[in-house]
Formats: sequence, C-alpha cells, structure tokens
Amino acid sequence: MANNNLQETARSLAARPYTLFAFLGKTTTGGTIYVATNPELPGCYAQGDTMQESEDILAEIREDYIAHLLAHNLTVPEPITPKPAGRQPHYPPHGYKIIEPKPENDSEMPDLNLQMTVFA
Repeated sequence: MANNNLQETARSLAARPYTLFAFLGKTTTGGTIYVATNPELPGCYAQGDTMQESEDILAEIREDYIAHLLAHNLTVPEPITPKPAGRQPHYPPHGYKIIEPKPENDSEMPDLNLQMTVFA
C-alpha cells in the first residue's frame, strides 16, 4: 500500500465512532490531566490539560496507531457500538460520560480517583 494511500485509509478508519473513555488523572507533580483512550485499540491513550485537548490528541494518535497496523498487515479492530439500556434521552455520543470529582470546598484539591460511567 503506498504511503499516501495508507495514511488516507488510516484517516478514514480512525474517523469511525470508537468508544471513548475519559477520566481525570494526577501527574507526578500533583497536577491534573485528562486522559482519553479508545478501549478497542489497546495502548491507544492521550492526555491533555483539558478534555477537548485530550480528545484532539487522541484523534491524531488513533490515526497513527491504525496506520501502523495497516503498514504491518495487522487487523484494525472495529468500533464497538454501544447500546443504551432502556430509554436514555441524553445518551452521550461515542459511548462515554465523564464524571469529575468535586472538592468539598473550593480550596481542596479534588480526589482524583477514576470515576466514570460507561454506557455499553
């Protein structure tokens, strides 16, 4: 597969609706970051200072990840289409909802344990 064709194919495949898990993480210096991943693509993670930044970086990484799989004739995993349970009028796109920990008062750092709800 020619390099341009490979990258175009990877871009097209990466645009599919992969599940997105996102959560707050803690840096080694005590700061906070957002971490985003596509669980269908093992090892495909990104981090950013905001939720949007982590998603934007993940989109770039996902394309490179898929290009690597294609270049080595490996199978590209299909997205898992989440199925909402019952009636959920506010079902989020791409199968995720982030829940941010809230501090007891404004002066406290939030508890940054992984807290998320995933619809499958």
